[in-house]
Parts: sequence; C-alpha cells; structure tokens
Amino acid sequence: MTLRPVILCGGAGTRLWPMSRPDRPKPLLALVSERSLLADTVERTRSLGEPWLLCGGAHVDAIGLEAPGLRTLVEPRARGTAPAALAAACLALEEDPDALLLLIPADHAVSPQEAFLSSVERAATLARSGFLVTFGIPPRGPAEQFGWIEGGEAVEEGNHIVRFVEKPPRAEAERLFAAGALWNSGMFLFRADRLVEEVSGIDPAIVTTVQRAVRDAERRPDRVLLGPSFGEAPDVSLDVLVMQRTSRGAVVPATFRWADVGTWPAVIEARGGRSGGLLLSDGPVVRLLGEPDVLVAVTGGAVLVAAPSHAHLVGSIPVDNPAVLDSGPGWRVERHFVPAGTTFSGPGTATLLAGVTTVGGSPVVSGSPLPVGAVAAGSCTWLVVRTGH
Repeated sequence: MTLRPVILCGGAGTRLWPMSRPDRPKPLLALVSERSLLADTVERTRSLGEPWLLCGGAHVDAIGLEAPGLRTLVEPRARGTAPAALAAACLALEEDPDALLLLIPADHAVSPQEAFLSSVERAATLARSGFLVTFGIPPRGPAEQFGWIEGGEAVEEGNHIVRFVEKPPRAEAERLFAAGALWNSGMFLFRADRLVEEVSGIDPAIVTTVQRAVRDAERRPDRVLLGPSFGEAPDVSLDVLVMQRTSRGAVVPATFRWADVGTWPAVIEARGGRSGGLLLSDGPVVRLLGEPDVLVAVTGGAVLVAAPSHAHLVGSIPVDNPAVLDSGPGWRVERHFVPAGTTFSGPGTATLLAGVTTVGGSPVVSGSPLPVGAVAAGSCTWLVVRTGH
C-alpha cells in the first residue's frame, strides 16, 4: 500500500500583491524560508513517497522549474479540489489498487517535520481502515477567516467528524473555540479507491467525467495533461462534495504548527513576527530604521507599504496588468516563463533567473544578462527590462 503525496499548486495569490501575480503564483514565492513554499512542501513530503504536483497549464513550466523531475498533473481548467483529487486517485489506482493519497496545498507553512510525519502516520492508520481523513488544527483563537471542524466520537487515532462550519461569524467562532472545535487545514488523506467509491455514491457523473479526462490524457514522462472533458466537471471543493456528506469522515488533531500563507498578516505570523512589521524585497535594497509596525514588499517596479490593520485589504487593490510592473514612462519590468526554443530578441535587456539558456551552444550562468540571440534550452524564467515606453 503506497502513500502518494499530491501537492496542489494553484491559487492566484491576489492578496499577496505585489510579490504574487498571475504569472508568479504564491507557491513559487519564498515567503517563509529561503526556499519557495512549493520547494518546502516537496521537501516536507518527499520522505513519505515521490510527490506528484497538480497545477494549471499556465503555470506548468514555472512549477517544473521550481520542482524539477516530479510528475505533474495538468488541469486544462481549474475545477476545485474535488475533481483534482478524483483525477489523482484514478491515476494512482493504475499503479496500486491500494494506494493512499495525501492531498496537501503547496502554500501552507508547516513545522516541525517530525510532528508533521507523526500526524500523517496517525491519519494513515485511519485511512487504511477506509476513513476519509482531514487534519484539524488546534485553534489559536476564535478566527472568522478559517473553516472549523467539530469532532465527535473517538475512532482509532482521531475522531468522527460531526460537521464542518465554513468561516463563521464572530459569535459562532467564539462558541466553536470554547467547545474545542478545530480549524480545517484543507489537507486530506484517504485510500484512492475509497474516494472514487464515495464520489460515485454522491454524484456518479463527476466520476465519469474525470475518468474520461484521465483516459484521454496526453501522457509524457513527467506530465499528464488531462483531457478536455475535465473542464466539464463542476467547480467544487472536496470539503463540500465529499467531507460534509460522508459518514466515514474522520479528523486527526494535528501536532504540528500550521499557517495558511494566503495573506500578508498570515505571512508575518508564519515568519514568527510578533507585530505587523515585515520587509521583503527581491530587487532594490531597502532599509527600515527602528522597528516600525509596517509591511513593505518590493519587487520590480512595484512597492507596497501597508499598515498592519489594512494589510488584509491588498486583494482589493485594482491592478490593470499585474504581470507587468511599470515605474513611470521610462521603463517597466516583466517576468517571463518561456518555453524551450524561445529566443531573446529584445528590445530592452534580460537576465536569466532560472533554467538553462545558451548562447552559441554555451550555457549562461544564472543571474547573468542575456544577449540578443540567447536561446532557452528548456523552460526558463527571464527578467526583462524594457525602456522607452
């Protein structure tokens, strides 16, 4: 019985502007450690089994650069975690009829490693017995921005799930906190065959649609491009479609520290910040004098300065083209994920950020400027500065 981690690499990350943009989703960002959130997640799960990645076609090359050599399931259209999990289950069953799947988002901060692995092993015990298991996070307060799980009767290494409560109002969150309910982590562990069986009993049309997408998939050594019928599946989460309906749901209280790194306040907390202060810059050198309670994020030609009390409003900032960072009429910066065979022809200047680019057959060192005529030998990331606009 193999255990297969499946890392979900989606998410627009609009609440983490300007660091996260449509061409650079938040799993690719180093927000908590020196590595990207995706790289941290791959390292966290690798000892459990060879991870699979799941993402959309727009980001597959960038994801491949950040986590090379791993099998990637590519959705032709994002349809929520339920169809995604079902597609992974169908593929896993081709290799092992008893496969266990660990469904885990790429944008969570989890530590320490030993506690995470211990929690997974307890959940696996339940999953082997046929339960669909989620990980409950001991709450740090009556938060309204998270879903909650009420546990019931003890079962093996966890508890039966009584009900889910999605982002409750303050009064309800306070009641749940006082009653010992847990935050919903959005991480799941189950037998692949049990998931297919459960969805078949709820909505067999979804199973038929996803199975057809798997059957019609274009398969490469490192990628599975799901067939177009995948886009016909409903956009629904695993929580709503399965976990809130099944009689075989169980929750394992996590012993690890956890943060859903989806907002700037969450990033500050995950980095151990005791206040709202945080400085991140992947370009210009920025210095803050004193210890101001302020968030500063700098990338390319975009700068965000926010008071902690307003950092959660970043997602509402209107950005006409967040993939292009303008700074006045003289120049702009563009990050490009380019496929193999792309030639840099200008105008402007370019720098190699990741991947292999060659000039006259010789590779360019990462961080070096690219001359006109440089060719991407594989999927690459270029930072292009254009002037005269």
